[in-house]
Amino acid sequence: MPIDDSPRSAAPVEAHRFAAFGELSRSLRDACAALGRELVAIRPNPARALFATQAMLSVGLAVTLAYAFHLTSIWWAAISGFAVMQSKFSACAQRGVQRVVGTVAGAIIGAVTSLMVTFEAHRLVSASATASFALLRVAEVAVGTFASVAVSALFHAGLQHYRKSRSVAPIPRAQAASTVDRVDGVATQTITVMPSDAAHAVQTMEASHVAHAEQAVRAMHRRLAWQSA
Repeated sequence: MPIDDSPRSAAPVEAHRFAAFGELSRSLRDACAALGRELVAIRPNPARALFATQAMLSVGLAVTLAYAFHLTSIWWAAISGFAVMQSKFSACAQRGVQRVVGTVAGAIIGAVTSLMVTFEAHRLVSASATASFALLRVAEVAVGTFASVAVSALFHAGLQHYRKSRSVAPIPRAQAASTVDRVDGVATQTITVMPSDAAHAVQTMEASHVAHAEQAVRAMHRRLAWQSA
């Protein structure tokens, strides 16, 4: 049969390519715009920097322990090390207990269920393979949770020792409000940080502005009273 190599037959192919390229360009443009908005919205502060440092060390420790124990799914430990971390040690410990208990319960339910049905996604056709898979998941989550709680406890102890050595009472100040601080299900979470020279300068400036505003209001009242008289 003769093959039609005319420009008419190639036109739909070219149109499809241009449409795909246009769609890809729009997706990249939207992604870059969204990333730009996120970067602009970032407000660096000591609380956020402290939280980010804890999360980074927690994930690093979780991955290191997972490799040391020769676990199969390293990313499970890394995710647990990040998800459990919070800005307060008490909240981090509570989240860790909840995650481990939930993982153990899920492993037991999954193991019992897989004995009754064929779990084709993981080829679990025997009780030993099912138990091995469940135990590995529990171990990976436990390693990540331990890393997160350990790092949080270390930072908590360090801050307490620093405050006692400097004899400075902690004040609730900064908000660790970011995409990282979403694990409590709230928008922001107040943590305690140490006062600094910059904080005192800001407080002094705010007090000065308030005093000037009060003087302006009093002058306005006196002017109105004089005009009405």
